[in-house]
Amino acid sequence: MISNGPSRTFTREAVEAWLHRLSLCDWEKSIDRNLLNKAQAYYRKGLLSALDIQSEQVIITQKVNREETYSVVEWKNGKPEIRTSLDDENLGFVLGTAGLYEIEELIAEIQDEDPLFGQLEFDNEILQSNSEIIEENNQNNDDEVIEAPTLELIVSLDISLKKDYLPPRNGNFPKRKRPRFMDPSLFLQTRKRIDLH
Repeated sequence: MISNGPSRTFTREAVEAWLHRLSLCDWEKSIDRNLLNKAQAYYRKGLLSALDIQSEQVIITQKVNREETYSVVEWKNGKPEIRTSLDDENLGFVLGTAGLYEIEELIAEIQDEDPLFGQLEFDNEILQSNSEIIEENNQNNDDEVIEAPTLELIVSLDISLKKDYLPPRNGNFPKRKRPRFMDPSLFLQTRKRIDLH
């Protein structure tokens, strides 16, 4: 955690809503690379003063020489939408984007303390808005085939054919030979499968 980071005001529900939003897409792709680099520098330097995280919006504040400026981040069409009080729109965009990095840091801190944080069902509104975006993209790209991301799963099972580890055909181990960590029903099932081949 950045020691001179911003003060944070939030509820668990609001942070969970932003966790789901930020994890459902690669939001950084929707931001110009130069502005993204500046926002990362803002975040690393700890230049933000305050974060007010609400379920529908985040208000990011910066105080410089007693002058307070802010950016408001809302989630529209599957990406962040940033409004600002600054005359320089780009600087306001940088401020809002740095706030999104602060939210990600807050989420990581909460998950360190509570590993099940964010494992609840997605908010119906978030799911509905994302399904609408996906449906709209599918309608716009009828000719383009969109493949869903795949996850390769490799399962490895080692079976020992040593006599000491195979159960008798009835599945009952003599007390002196029964492995303490194994369930006899698993051995019986394995034995049946080995006998079939």
